Amino acid sequence: MIEFETIYKNSLLELNSISKNIENDLRFDIDKQPIEKSESSLDIADYCFTFLFGFIGAIVSTSEQLEKYLAGIHNAASEVDGDCDKFQILMGKLLHHKGDSMDKMINRDNKAAYIGFHRLLWGHDVLSLDKDNPFLLMINQKGSKLNGVLQALKHLIADTMSKQGLPIPGTSALDYITEEGKRTNYIIDLANNLSIEGFDHKGMSQEIYSHLFTIRAQDIAGGALAKILTEVYFKARKIKNNVRKSQMLFMVYAINFFVEAIIGSIKQNGVPYINISVGTSMMVSFVKFCYFEEKELSAIKKGNNNLFEKTDELVEKYEYHKSISTENNSVDKFYNELLQSNENMNYLIDFLWEDKV
Repeated sequence: MIEFETIYKNSLLELNSISKNIENDLRFDIDKQPIEKSESSLDIADYCFTFLFGFIGAIVSTSEQLEKYLAGIHNAASEVDGDCDKFQILMGKLLHHKGDSMDKMINRDNKAAYIGFHRLLWGHDVLSLDKDNPFLLMINQKGSKLNGVLQALKHLIADTMSKQGLPIPGTSALDYITEEGKRTNYIIDLANNLSIEGFDHKGMSQEIYSHLFTIRAQDIAGGALAKILTEVYFKARKIKNNVRKSQMLFMVYAINFFVEAIIGSIKQNGVPYINISVGTSMMVSFVKFCYFEEKELSAIKKGNNNLFEKTDELVEKYEYHKSISTENNSVDKFYNELLQSNENMNYLIDFLWEDKV
């Protein structure tokens, strides 16, 4: 009896030890540090450099010195007299387009057009379905598809470097005929109205138009520089997480876009600069950010579900061991159950033995 009691106590202690270990495993505090410092989380340096790169992009996009320099390249390509350095002259030769039929000062009715908006009214809309499509014009002028397409591309690139820029594709669809029978465009009316509201005259209509409804190489350069600086930052800090990268790029473009808009509002009495290229990049990066974030959240949810399943298994094991350790908590009760089991076994043996006899 003494040996049995010792064995029982040792078994009970071991069961209690197992139950306590399981209970300790179940009682855990959530460690917030891995969540707060996950690979997709931005730190202070990320925020600082994000603002810096976006701000630099906006400064480049609104620099008057860069605007004049790029305009010099366009002037060289158009053979307009002016002081040009060697690089401007070289680029002018590469993008030469003087005499192209795209630059006729007419509208789509073949009537004289206002020179300030001649690109909007003729030959510069790549999506135009009319006879003034730039590629169609240059193919007809050059007599060759390849030469015509290449010349149209050179001309369009050169025009992005001009002060006014290249009209947004598709704007030819906004043409309309006035009561006097003249062809014009709703964008011209809008630019004139904004100039009147901001300056009480139409003198700023072309300036407003160039910063609202055109594609400009200077705007592209500002956004491109901001992206290059951000990519260098990723490599320097070895950032590879897609959520973090897309989030930073979205913020860089957003800062570039809105700072430039604010600068334009100051210069144009409330009418902002709208950087079409950066705005487009901002929307694309936002879509990428949403995609990568949803992908990462799905992976986290899947991991959580596996964790819940393992937790349920631990709880079941804990309950089982707890029931074993607490159900027979006295020597007498445990001894009586053994005796009962022994009697049941003897009864079964006798029953089976009688059948054989």
